[in-house]
Amino acid sequence: MKKIKHSNVLIVITNTSFIANQLAWSQALSSHNVNIHTLSFVEKKLLKDITTQKGYPCLGEIIYRKPFCNHISFPQTFDPLNKQLAKLLYLPFSICVNLIRAKIFINSLSSLLKKYSIDALFLPESSPAYLAPEIVTAARACKIATFTSPIDRDSPRSYAMIYKSSSDYAISGIKLIFVKLFFFNWIYYYNDQYLIRLPIQYIILQSLLGIASPYPWHTIGFLENYIIVQSRAQGNWYQNLGVCSNKILYIGSPIFDKINLLKVSYSHIKRLKRSYCIDPKKKIIIISLPQTHWINGRPEAEYQNHHEMIMAFLSPFLSTSAYNVLISLHPSMDILKYKYLEAYSFYIIKHSLYEVIFLADLFISLNSSVVPWAIAQGIPCIVYDVYRYYLELPELSIRSRGTLIVQDQQSYLREVNSALTNDSLLQDLCSHQLAESKTWGFTDGLSISRLLEFEF
Repeated sequence: MKKIKHSNVLIVITNTSFIANQLAWSQALSSHNVNIHTLSFVEKKLLKDITTQKGYPCLGEIIYRKPFCNHISFPQTFDPLNKQLAKLLYLPFSICVNLIRAKIFINSLSSLLKKYSIDALFLPESSPAYLAPEIVTAARACKIATFTSPIDRDSPRSYAMIYKSSSDYAISGIKLIFVKLFFFNWIYYYNDQYLIRLPIQYIILQSLLGIASPYPWHTIGFLENYIIVQSRAQGNWYQNLGVCSNKILYIGSPIFDKINLLKVSYSHIKRLKRSYCIDPKKKIIIISLPQTHWINGRPEAEYQNHHEMIMAFLSPFLSTSAYNVLISLHPSMDILKYKYLEAYSFYIIKHSLYEVIFLADLFISLNSSVVPWAIAQGIPCIVYDVYRYYLELPELSIRSRGTLIVQDQQSYLREVNSALTNDSLLQDLCSHQLAESKTWGFTDGLSISRLLEFEF
């Protein structure tokens, strides 16, 4: 048995969507003298830009890797006969190429793990749709313990809501018969349509390699040794998905530990108020803007483009200066492209959101992984489900009596106005949020201590 604090740890950063979570673990472990290395699949300049903006954490030795090409397309200039032949050859050709790619990737990663004598591997995500299956397989081949710290809480129906507008995931005809016969658990029937979690070639690839998740429509891959959760609510969610209780580690999050320290730091709060010109006579509103989800199209959204959506989020505050309005951008959003918003007397948060969130009198966001941060601090929230992923899925919405959930602009404007003009309503929301806060985050400041002492 070995404790984390005595281990060589590899932190893996797979993409920008999970980067805040993983950088927080990196910084926490390195500050306690744990020997860490970082394997990054995020491009070097982008990683440096993000970490520089957030106060560059210690990442140990950073090893950069690019995943091999995992998509092969045929030219669109075939005559009809050759086009049919191309379609016929595409699937086996793609499977063969990606099988070679995956094996090279797994072997290469296994060699790297041995080279650095890694004892434990930390991964921010667990989904079968990303790199997790191949990364976890490489670690298992080297008998290295794998820890994931996923932040999503999606179920099959919510994925179906996301995927139903993409032709890549709709399936019918011979393909449907084939997948039903051999890979039935990869199918989900929704709104009179059969959907698959991944394109067929990747389903076959994962099955051939023996790394396919038994429950591919869940956000959890089930291949890791341990799943770190940041709250009781998150742990209960994963148990309901079918994750074995002995895999779930109720550790918490270094982000909550940091919030716990910063919110009582007079000097830090003073610096924040000076940086963002906070008027003490006005309420502080923090708005976490949505990133663009129009990659596959999103017809359920009320808006035609991302700019229109952002302006809808900010619309209650465009013509008033009665509030301190701070804007948080998603890590994938380039701050230079959104500087124009400061013309409305808004301030774009330059710090990490967790360094500022506890100042809020009201927190506004889409249904995001940062909402539990606010709930755990007892901050009233308005969740604007702007993409309407959960319009038909009320059971998936964040269940907290201090959180209001809306799905259209009229309701959003009404709830924001009520919360800001009715002090008794805002106080009631705050009381409800405080009563449930301990369920949504371990805020005792001991998350990293629990992890360091964990034996595996």
